[in-house]
Amino acid sequence: MAEAPSHRADINQTRCKRISVIIPAYNEADHIGRCVLETAKALEGWDWEIIVVDDGSQDGTADQVRQVVAQVENIRLVEYGQNMGKGHVLRYGFSGASGGLVAFLDADLDLHPRQILSLVDILQRERAHLVIGSKRHPQSRLSYPLSRRLLSDVYYLVVRLLFGLPVRDTQTGSKLFRR
Repeated sequence: MAEAPSHRADINQTRCKRISVIIPAYNEADHIGRCVLETAKALEGWDWEIIVVDDGSQDGTADQVRQVVAQVENIRLVEYGQNMGKGHVLRYGFSGASGGLVAFLDADLDLHPRQILSLVDILQRERAHLVIGSKRHPQSRLSYPLSRRLLSDVYYLVVRLLFGLPVRDTQTGSKLFRR
């Protein structure tokens, strides 16, 4: 998606003055510190919180998050001992979120956290309740291998046939909801 202009002042125009960002993490020690710091930087000037939910990682992911928590306010680590899956992580994170807007973002930085700003802009403009990020959007500037694109096309067709869901990119790890 194309980068939108800064929306730091726009957050006060919504009924939702706080944004919660949930970052599910499973064995993301190599990425999580940078992801959390980049997310905090993208949200500077807003009323925000970041909730990292560690899904039973065995690689030191929680330790990496603790190092960031010691440096930056408004970041919370939630962890539990065994891997329960992404759906459980998201439900758990959403249940503890305090923001009127709740986003989730994958920890691998496949999409930069500043994309949350674009999602907020679309949510406000369209008066939507949910915005789903997409690597397949015409304004997207991401490139990935042809083989991955073909697999994505097949997956989209299966989802469309089975569920009638007209969303072309359900797996992109960037979504925003109104509480």
